[in-house]
Amino acid sequence: MESLVIQGKTASLSGQTSERCREFWDGVDFTPCFRDRQAFTWYLQNFPLVLTALAAVITSLYYISKWIKSRDRSRSRLSPSQLISPTADSDLAQLESEVIVSSVAVSLLPAPKGKKELPKPLSPEDALNVIRDFKRESRESRRWQAIRYWIRVIGGFVWVGLEVARYVQSREWRDLVFPTFTLVLALIPRSPLTYFLSAHIIPSLLLLRSAVIRSHTRPLDLAPPIFEAVYWCLMISIPYYEGLENVLEGGRSKGGGSLGSYGAKLPRHIEEPTSSFSRAAYMFMLPLLFKHYRHVIRLEDVPALREDDSSATALAAFRKDQAARDAKYAKKHNGAKRQRDLAWDLLRFFGVDTFIQCLWSCFFICLQYLPPVALRLLLKFFTERESRPWIPNHVAFLYVAMMAGEQCLGVVAYGQALYLGRRRCIRLRAILIAEVFAKALRRQDMSGSVKSSAKEGSEKDTTESTASATDGKIANLVSYDAFQTTEICAYLYYLVSCPLAIIINSILLYSTLGVAAFAGMGVLVLMIPIQAVVGKLFTVVQKRFMAAVDLRLEAVTEVIAHIKLIKFNAWETKFFDRMSTTRTKELYYLAQRFGVSCLSNVLVWGTPVLVTASAFAVHSLVLKQPLTADRAFASLVLFNMLRDPMGLFQETLLRLIQAYTSCQRIQEFLDEPETLKYQQLSEPGPDDPKVGFTNATFGYSESSNGQPAEHEPFKLGPLNLDFLQGTLSIIIGPVGSGKTTLITSLLGETRLLAGKVFMTNDHANRDICPVDPETGLSNTVAYCAQTPWLLGATIRDNIVFGSTWNSNRYQQVLDACALRRDLEIFDLGDETEVGEKGTTCSGGQKARIALARALYSPAKTILLDDVLSAVDAQTAQHIHVHCLQGPLMRGRTCLMVTHAVSLVAPTAGFVVMLEDGRVAHAGTPAKLEAAGVLEIISDDADHTSGSQTTSSSEQASDEEPTAGSSTLVSEDPIDIIEENLDGVEGDALETAKQVEADKAAPAVIKLDKQLVQAETSQSGVVGAATYGLYFKYQGKIIFWILLGSANIGSQMLQVSTNTWIKNWANSNDKKASMLSNLLVSKEPKSTEYYLGIYCAIAGAYLLTLVARMGIGYWGSLRASRKLYSKLLKRILGAKMRFFDSTPSGRIMNRLSKDVSSIDTEASEILQYFANCVLAVIAVLAVVVFSTPKFIFALIAISIMYWTVGVLYVTTNREIKRHDSVTRSPLFISFSEALVGMSTIRSYGDSPRFLRKLFNELDQNNRCFWYLWQANRVLNNFSNFVGSLVTLFACIFALQSTMDAGAVGLSITYALSFTDFVLWVVRLYAAAEMTMNSVERVAEYLQLDVEEEDHDRGRDPPAYWPTVDGSVEVKNLTCRYAPQLDPVLRNVSFTIQPKEKIGICGRTGSGKSTLALSFFRFLHQESGSIFIDGIDIGKLNLESLRSRLTILPQEAQLFSGTIRDNLDPFDQHEDAEVWDVLRQVGLSGRTPFTSRHGSRAGSSVDLKSHSAKVPKDDLRTKTLKSNHEDTTKTRVMAAEADSDEEVEERVVIRSLDEKVAVGGKNFSQGQRQLLAMARGLLKLRTSNFLIMDESTANLDHATDMTIQNVLRTSLADTQMLVIAHRLMTVCGLDKILVLDQGQVVEYGTPWELMQKEHGTFRDLCRQSGEEAQLIEVGHPGDGKEDVPDLC
Repeated sequence: MESLVIQGKTASLSGQTSERCREFWDGVDFTPCFRDRQAFTWYLQNFPLVLTALAAVITSLYYISKWIKSRDRSRSRLSPSQLISPTADSDLAQLESEVIVSSVAVSLLPAPKGKKELPKPLSPEDALNVIRDFKRESRESRRWQAIRYWIRVIGGFVWVGLEVARYVQSREWRDLVFPTFTLVLALIPRSPLTYFLSAHIIPSLLLLRSAVIRSHTRPLDLAPPIFEAVYWCLMISIPYYEGLENVLEGGRSKGGGSLGSYGAKLPRHIEEPTSSFSRAAYMFMLPLLFKHYRHVIRLEDVPALREDDSSATALAAFRKDQAARDAKYAKKHNGAKRQRDLAWDLLRFFGVDTFIQCLWSCFFICLQYLPPVALRLLLKFFTERESRPWIPNHVAFLYVAMMAGEQCLGVVAYGQALYLGRRRCIRLRAILIAEVFAKALRRQDMSGSVKSSAKEGSEKDTTESTASATDGKIANLVSYDAFQTTEICAYLYYLVSCPLAIIINSILLYSTLGVAAFAGMGVLVLMIPIQAVVGKLFTVVQKRFMAAVDLRLEAVTEVIAHIKLIKFNAWETKFFDRMSTTRTKELYYLAQRFGVSCLSNVLVWGTPVLVTASAFAVHSLVLKQPLTADRAFASLVLFNMLRDPMGLFQETLLRLIQAYTSCQRIQEFLDEPETLKYQQLSEPGPDDPKVGFTNATFGYSESSNGQPAEHEPFKLGPLNLDFLQGTLSIIIGPVGSGKTTLITSLLGETRLLAGKVFMTNDHANRDICPVDPETGLSNTVAYCAQTPWLLGATIRDNIVFGSTWNSNRYQQVLDACALRRDLEIFDLGDETEVGEKGTTCSGGQKARIALARALYSPAKTILLDDVLSAVDAQTAQHIHVHCLQGPLMRGRTCLMVTHAVSLVAPTAGFVVMLEDGRVAHAGTPAKLEAAGVLEIISDDADHTSGSQTTSSSEQASDEEPTAGSSTLVSEDPIDIIEENLDGVEGDALETAKQVEADKAAPAVIKLDKQLVQAETSQSGVVGAATYGLYFKYQGKIIFWILLGSANIGSQMLQVSTNTWIKNWANSNDKKASMLSNLLVSKEPKSTEYYLGIYCAIAGAYLLTLVARMGIGYWGSLRASRKLYSKLLKRILGAKMRFFDSTPSGRIMNRLSKDVSSIDTEASEILQYFANCVLAVIAVLAVVVFSTPKFIFALIAISIMYWTVGVLYVTTNREIKRHDSVTRSPLFISFSEALVGMSTIRSYGDSPRFLRKLFNELDQNNRCFWYLWQANRVLNNFSNFVGSLVTLFACIFALQSTMDAGAVGLSITYALSFTDFVLWVVRLYAAAEMTMNSVERVAEYLQLDVEEEDHDRGRDPPAYWPTVDGSVEVKNLTCRYAPQLDPVLRNVSFTIQPKEKIGICGRTGSGKSTLALSFFRFLHQESGSIFIDGIDIGKLNLESLRSRLTILPQEAQLFSGTIRDNLDPFDQHEDAEVWDVLRQVGLSGRTPFTSRHGSRAGSSVDLKSHSAKVPKDDLRTKTLKSNHEDTTKTRVMAAEADSDEEVEERVVIRSLDEKVAVGGKNFSQGQRQLLAMARGLLKLRTSNFLIMDESTANLDHATDMTIQNVLRTSLADTQMLVIAHRLMTVCGLDKILVLDQGQVVEYGTPWELMQKEHGTFRDLCRQSGEEAQLIEVGHPGDGKEDVPDLC
């Protein structure tokens, strides 16, 4: 029988020799002519010759390029000068290049053990030495290199020896060529031998198979290919160190970089050293995954990055490349500056990596199409195995090996392409973020800029300034644009691989179906425009949706930022309605997005149906060809495969366009004007001031749109000032006069329009400034802004601020700034974290910490902007004595903006008085006092500090004071605070209450020395309760029945389509089994019958698909609406304690990222997950039904898949959480740097912040890199295990009597099994992360609220409170939380109708706490507050708070217009709004008339109001006596203009005038006046007013005038006035003195002053203004003499 088979086979083959010569496969082996060794054509035996020639060329080019590189020494060396573009700013460019090189070197050194602070920077010389030493090869690297070398050489000699032996027998010289070339390469160290050997091994194995199956094969013919396989296995199994790239070229990894370790000893970079096999299969990741399967991986357990992947190294390489290109361009174009294009620059920089990535992807595409070819051959084998019995079964196993082998080799090639893409991704991310951050540190300060109104008739309502990016836009550049760019750049190879895949697919389809394939491809091409239209539609809807998201987030951001203001005004419901409107609009566009997505999915899933039906119809109906199983299932697989490259190419191109747009946005930001600080500062000559101005005029940034400004911008100058060295100079003036502008002009943060400015120039780096060994001071600047800027770090870190640690100096600074008692209260002392924006500290503490930072620094020049306004009079006096006059200020030049003129002026050496942007007067205090423009009042309380003022002032006018000038007190001055038990003790008490409240907050956990613990991330799986919550909000039981039916139905119909194709194919197979014929029909059916049924099933499938998606999207919208509504209500109703202890970033994270994840991802991911699970079940059902034996292999395969999935999910989930957590510091660093940009630059501390960013980037990139490495492990091993599914399915099919159709159906599903299982695991992990967002939202749904809906109080009468009502506080005891100590104890007092009460006491005595108790922000333990006869504890909060008015110290302004801020809900007429603006002096008598700058003072209008006050009013007398100097100045300035012009000099000109974010386009005082106007507008429906330090940032004259206006125009209003300035409250009806939450005194000011040892009398005595206070508090009419109580 065997001989007959062989004869039949021989006869068949011999009869077709001439025809088969053009083919390479005869069904069993290669054709004879293909194997013919004499044919010198492109045949298999000649492949080694071609490969040898190609390898020789590549090797020659490789070594030539290395030789050229070795001659270019600049490539192997790194220096700061190589990173500097010839057209860049010298100071800033040199600074940044040195920081980058230093960071590269520091990354190569081990991290300091146990130290969480940043490693110390290295000098440029030390950094270069470190880099040079690093490039020396390590002993371990040399050892592995030696092992690898000798194995290469020995193996090469053995292989050549075997080939020589074979040559002796066969005389075939071509077999010697490639082994000999291999031996030559083996003798050359580090030659690319393994690559060529890997390319040769596959044809060698095929030849080995041919040799084995042929008869009369000699053993010596088998030995060389077998040894080659062993040799190749050895070569890919030996570990080696891969050479580093870019600026570290020539080095080898030594464990990974240390940046971002923060003192932890990171595990070494696990990829080095590893073998080629380990790198290809990602075996090196397995130990990490197994280790952390049982032990949760911590952040410090994530291994280090490779050294050349560190952010500093990536940035250094990019800047070096850009500098070289700039230099080349400048040389070619006579020094011209090259116009940079970030996108093309990046593409060129990463060009080589991209090219190699494309090669790997093309190799993957070629491998990807082996399974369809093998499937067709295998099905053809099944069809013909009865008619051609001589074909052996091992041929079928070859086809099976082709399918399984492709899955393994293909995923390896794909993994290498993605490996290169992700490596480029982290480097690109580092480059983009670091460049944006560095630019943010050196860009021109544009804070306070607003959108300018467009001219009437213009197309757009507003035009946004293109000259500057807002803080939000900069954050968006990092969070969105950088991410978009880096993500798409990881997949650039699709632009090459997808067209190649389409070409190969088309060729294979043509070879399978012939001309009919073009029908299917034609339909596919026709569908492309439709898909493009849908894509454009999706883009339009997505833009609208994102715009709606932006609107919602803008509203949410402002609400969270101004939550206290909202609660004070009972606006929660109104803002909830406003935000619900934006949410409804967002969900409307989300529904549209879901609809377009549904349409897109129908096209995606429906296109294969149309393509397949059209191709099969043409093949069967037009061409009259039978649809056999091999053609049907092979073409079906090919058509399905064609869908992906076409879709991916289109999406990649779209994403690439978006990435290019993002690069342009980033480039626009990088091209913005940079700070002119270092160009504006002039070197002083012999006659020039050291610190000062000469004919200098300053302004703010000019409009970039080329249009004239709507109003004349504010200008300061001309200035001619010479600030005295080594002494204190003060700048005073009314609100909006330009005091802060003068300080920022010295810092170079404004635009110098004319003249010169002289200031210390630290060249942007304080580290290079020499330190005087005697004084310890350096020629640098320290700056304390009006609004204290603090880092979210510890108190110590904020004070030291990167300076050299000096314990003694630090302790002196704490004493001088009165911080020691505050630190004693904190459990962690100076290790207490101040929190976001200093939320842990009180306002006074923040101001003193910022002051301590300036005092601790070694700067010779200190600029202080109104640092005393946030502290009480006693603390101000302490700071004045111990800080401003203390030994730490010796030898320093101090310039201070202040309103505390009477306190500071006596000890100042120089005074500058500003008015309307001009210097009204300047000189020594004595000179100004003699001129009658400044009145210096010396009081007994001031004698200790001011007795030497006059002499010092006179001396200062004649000569420059020395370090020992009389402006300083003795080394050991009297401690005023100790003597008088001043406000610092009270501040400490307030801190104690804060700390206790923090202890009680459930979300605050003290761990690892943090008062407010950083946001924690959950570990382990998401609980079932979280899934249940989301499912509950999606819908009820009917919803789930419909959704489940649609999912199951769609999956069953999808299987039915393929099953019907099997039946169709079997009907044309003459060899189909009887069983199949019985299942189909006993009589043959027409082609139309099968085609019609197929289309009907496919149509039903698409309908169920639409139903499945539509029902799921409806449930998603329902869940999103309900969850967000409940979340928003809970947050708005939360207690203020929650907002105080929770950073706004955490809250915004819930309302932005988490809500966005729930909206756009949760439902889709869960639907896809359910679909993939059902698909896996369907695949297993089909395979098991077709081959029942497969169920035994299924058990082992399931265990393998479970192992791979569990290893991946367990580790990947935690690394993903670390990735999210480590991303937050990046955004925090940006937000902190953007807000504190001026402070950072003033200290010359930009290098430290840039180094800090490098550490944060590396920490995040470390997590991101290993997150994707874990993804590759999942992908690789899922495909490895999936190949077993294909293998076993085929083997069991070969052992059965299945027909070709059944085999095709089974194997087709087996081939798709890997993808489905892979997506099941991935989607499960994605679902876990998405449901983590639901979990985080659910956490906030449990927040404690102030008032539950079912437990609201009653509504008061509409007329409540009346003008004639009284306020009675009875035995009030309140706590911050029930478990804390009381903060108010048995407080009792009564306020009669129309009475105005002043509340005073030391800081922390309970003044603001008492004000909060009226709004029920505290836990009321006992007692009551009755207002107009009603207990406020029984009223609902909305009614209560809407009837009371408070003017808080913190002036919060919304971005928008003036009207938006004063009347956000349009409840008042314009006339009413203008009226309150005139009351606070921000508007003239007639609106819309002023042409003057926005910062012109408001004093004149106030003067008109105060003129209405009776002449003998005590407050008027106080204004005349205590602030006569300022008033005279204003009157003198006013006399220069006509009365009408003076009357119309205003700040606000239109209610539509823009307000920048935070009101930054107004001064601090003007912001307080706007907030006051808003409160006064509310008073039109309220009769009770609380003023809580609402005029602290106003000058004394404006403050007193405002108080006069309010008290006269609000004569019928009950008032509680809280103020540090006793002058503000001393003229009120009564004074309430608090101490430690208790009432110690209550009475009229005069009664309390007469108590010799009374608390209020002590406060007056310590204020330094006792005489003036007594005059104000005297009850007389001003005509009789005031008794001398002093």
